[in-house]
Amino acid sequence: MPTPTATAKLTDSSGNQVGLAIFTTTDTGTSVGLSLAGVPPGLHGLHFHDTGRCAPPDFASAGGHFNPTAHRHGLANPDGPHLGDLPNLLVQANGSADTTFP
Repeated sequence: MPTPTATAKLTDSSGNQVGLAIFTTTDTGTSVGLSLAGVPPGLHGLHFHDTGRCAPPDFASAGGHFNPTAHRHGLANPDGPHLGDLPNLLVQANGSADTTFP
């Protein structure tokens, strides 16, 4: 198993840690592993923002979506997605999710 390149704590708007993101360099790019708990169940959209800062309560410090190619938002957009768009994440009824995006 490859060694993680970086990790990031994921927090809610109250500053409570709800998960961890693990970034690993691969032969084809970077994979992102996510492990969450205590998150509202259902489908959640995911994307990267321009800035590495993401301070609660409104997370505005993250800036805009990472979109250096000026495409439209969403992986299914026919005009092409933002470079920072990720697939949607399904959080289970118990508030947990564990997945990796290659």
